[in-house]
Amino acid sequence: MNRAMVTLLMLCLASVAMAQADNDAGAPQPRVGNAAQPMPNTPAPNAPQALTATVLEVTGRAMTRTGAEQPWKPIQKGANLPVGAEVQTGLKSSIVIQTGPNATIVIESLSNIIIGQNEIDEQKIIRTNVGKKYGRMRFDVRDAGFKNDFRVTTPTGVMAVKGTNGGLDGNALTGEHVFGDPSNSKNAIHWTTDFETWLSSNEQVSKFFPTPDDYQRFLAEHPPIPGTFKALEANFDSGRKVSGADIFKRHILSLRVRNTYTALDKFRQDSNGSGGEGGGGGGESVSD
Repeated sequence: MNRAMVTLLMLCLASVAMAQADNDAGAPQPRVGNAAQPMPNTPAPNAPQALTATVLEVTGRAMTRTGAEQPWKPIQKGANLPVGAEVQTGLKSSIVIQTGPNATIVIESLSNIIIGQNEIDEQKIIRTNVGKKYGRMRFDVRDAGFKNDFRVTTPTGVMAVKGTNGGLDGNALTGEHVFGDPSNSKNAIHWTTDFETWLSSNEQVSKFFPTPDDYQRFLAEHPPIPGTFKALEANFDSGRKVSGADIFKRHILSLRVRNTYTALDKFRQDSNGSGGEGGGGGGESVSD
């Protein structure tokens, strides 16, 4: 190969190298130290929105924990309680919790609850489920621009409301006493246990009184002893609001002076058509 041909070949190779360099210069270069990050996982527009319960007030001693194996810690006003938080109150203690924009609950003395489901779902319904192990709690569920599905799950039954006031008092042994408020609309509370019933206004039911009519008939047949629970009666006289559970306890405790269990047994027998002791028709007696 002569010198002229070698020179021509070298010029061609140089031209190719310069063209490749120009192409590289115009291509996007990798970013060092500020690399593009992947898009975060954003929730879908209609995905459920989790709610956090907030402590509005604490009276006495109240504790919380986030799991069965976690230690108990004192609750302070303003604390946030996530789903799964367990709350326990001491003697002469109470705590007020706002579960969401629509509901407030009051956990009273010697009670235990767990914050269950608490969210706004895809259909814009606020779904809250409070698990009550024992004790007494009251609730105030309002219209906050969303539909409500508020439930309280207990060892003996489930209560569901859509917008109302009321409460529950009891445990796995005694069953629950479920009560409403005079401001409630018709069929405002749905209670499901061994039986199923709806409560309107300030109606109430319990283990012994499975329908509001049973309870009212019992009170009519067994009025409280005059002078019992003077402090409670003074509250009535002064116009102070007394809950359905207080009224229930007033009657039941006053009946203990007159042999409560005999009165209850007779009432239950009559309700089942046995006619009581010595009743005709061969009715089957009721026994526990």
